[in-house]
Amino acid sequence: MFGKPTGTIFVLLLLPRAFSFSICPPSSSFTAARCHAAVAIRQLKCCGMAGIDPREREREEIERKYALKSAMIGSKMCGRCWLQTAWCICSCASKFQDVACDPPQGMPIDVILYSHVDEFMRKSNTGSLLHLCSPLVRTHLLVCGRSDDEHRLEELLEARKGKACVVYPSDDATPVESFLEQQHDTAGASGMTFILLEGTWRQARKMEKRVRSDIPRVAIPPMEGGADGRMNTIMAFGEVVLKMPMGTEVKKSLLKRMDQLMKAKQDALFEIHGRHGTNTENSRRRRFPQERDAAYSKWELL
Repeated sequence: MFGKPTGTIFVLLLLPRAFSFSICPPSSSFTAARCHAAVAIRQLKCCGMAGIDPREREREEIERKYALKSAMIGSKMCGRCWLQTAWCICSCASKFQDVACDPPQGMPIDVILYSHVDEFMRKSNTGSLLHLCSPLVRTHLLVCGRSDDEHRLEELLEARKGKACVVYPSDDATPVESFLEQQHDTAGASGMTFILLEGTWRQARKMEKRVRSDIPRVAIPPMEGGADGRMNTIMAFGEVVLKMPMGTEVKKSLLKRMDQLMKAKQDALFEIHGRHGTNTENSRRRRFPQERDAAYSKWELL
């Protein structure tokens, strides 16, 4: 039994009784064996958490990811533009300050960035640029699923009852232009709060369901010339700005600043990654110029 092995050797991965075992011959390479081992480890972890409520498990995972990413702020990453500190573009924002220091009546526009934890601190994220658009924009960053942030979201919505909406194209969504006209006819469109969902479409669908159903959903028109109809966060907010009842010069100033910040981040991403980077980051980085050009070609018509 323990003599010199002959024939094919099999690697046997023993798992708890509840799971089946995996077999992989050497011909499938060490990579395959490592994949089986990874599956075994995941199964063992799940076995240890079997008694935990799935929602509690999800919350703990969100808190863990949030803590890991937050720990990078300051030493490695800028907490405002979400780029490495060596490539921070926040100092550029002062050069783009072509809007009045005193915001006009009805400003600033309140924006709640309701972000998926995987989107939080992602370099290619554009919602983070809205932090740099003050004094015309006031942002509140909340991570979906974090207990503190969920409580904060409820507080903000309660304080802005009747003056908040979710920018999301649900089946019952009202066109943003019609919604703002209704607000203007009743209490005025000033003081509005817009909730922007940050994540993939799949993530956004789940996040939208977590926002109170009594908060209106509004839809923005698709961006012509965009990448496969996609629209990043700052572009979506730009579409809202176009429909806002404010002076043309104020709109121009804000949209111009948003475009300049997009260009600065675009240049930084190309410098950081070059031809390298993760598939997700590279995919977003390649779309950036196309998305920005599509947005600005529409914004400059004002």
